[in-house]
Amino acid sequence: MANLLDVPRPMGDGPMDFIGAEEVANVDSEGRCIAALYKISPERAEFKYNFNAMLEHQARNLVAKGCHVIFAGDMNISHKRIDNCDPCEEFDLAPERMWLSRLLDRSNDIYFVDAFRHFHPLEKEQYTCWNLQKFARVTNFGTRIDYIICDAALLKYFVSCEIHPEIMGSDHCPVSAVLDINAISAEKLSKKCTRFWPEFAGTQTSLKGFFVKPYGDQDNSYDLKGSQHSLNSSTAHEGEEAETLSKSSQRKVQLNASWKNILKGPPQAPPCSGHGETSVMRVVKKEGPNKGRKFFCCARPEGAANNKEARCKFFVWT
Repeated sequence: MANLLDVPRPMGDGPMDFIGAEEVANVDSEGRCIAALYKISPERAEFKYNFNAMLEHQARNLVAKGCHVIFAGDMNISHKRIDNCDPCEEFDLAPERMWLSRLLDRSNDIYFVDAFRHFHPLEKEQYTCWNLQKFARVTNFGTRIDYIICDAALLKYFVSCEIHPEIMGSDHCPVSAVLDINAISAEKLSKKCTRFWPEFAGTQTSLKGFFVKPYGDQDNSYDLKGSQHSLNSSTAHEGEEAETLSKSSQRKVQLNASWKNILKGPPQAPPCSGHGETSVMRVVKKEGPNKGRKFFCCARPEGAANNKEARCKFFVWT
């Protein structure tokens, strides 16, 4: 990691800082992964900026050595306003977006290309992630934070790059790319493969291991004669048990009736003002004086303000 000690951290128009050995060790200790937190503390934000700077530095070094580079996956950054359903006023000033813009800046000697935007530069409402708690996928109220990014020299081999919102199973959807290349298998695995890391020694398994019959099948057979004897011995007690169950059931009915008189249950949901449909009850989870309070709101999924099929502004405290 010594070659990463002088990596400049992208901080916009501010002073150019440098990442030291301690910060490199801190990032590397987590396997070069970013923990995406909903509440990003200043420390985690700093960690993310350092990671991005190191990633960029390593990628540029590889390209300079004649290698091709592809970034693929969730980068947790919506690059442009067109990539976000509801960009805020300070959207363009976010450090992570400024970093991504620099990575894709064609004025650099070594630059990278957002493959999807190369093929679909102006296509709107192309998102890869949605808030499932608000059913935002139904109204396509989301963000594009999943990318396939390649070095400029590799772009000529790309045939297409598409987003697949029709594929369900997550709050994200897949992004795919087709390349017209003749791939040649390497003669041996790279020394950077995880199977060569000491911490994974002996834990890497092959696919055939998932198809091996489990050790020690259990015998599910049983003794019919013994079962019949048990059945006969219990017949004498059936009358007593039936009477006991009858009394127990009566007590449960009386107890349930008593509790229903005490606990009336939640109030009936009123219809929303925008659609006249039954609203739903929610609970405030945001920190503040109203945390824990219940309210009714429109049951439809969240969406753009001009979308009549999306959630209306109906709101009332319980």
